[in-house]
Amino acid sequence: MSIINYFMAIMLIRYFGLGSHLWLYSLGLHVVGFLENLRLKYATIYMIYLKVIGLLLCNLKWLDIQAG
Repeated sequence: MSIINYFMAIMLIRYFGLGSHLWLYSLGLHVVGFLENLRLKYATIYMIYLKVIGLLLCNLKWLDIQAG
């Protein structure tokens, strides 16, 4: 696992606690791991895309919690 994966896990635990959202992150890790194992030419681009989307969703959910 890369440092970015650990960072995202810490962010999710911090924002959501050990709640029902961790299964979604776990699913994301499986997808990223699948791409890493295939070692496709564009796997790195897909991994970065998934991580950026994950960070954006995490931040949006956190802002929603703060606002509501």
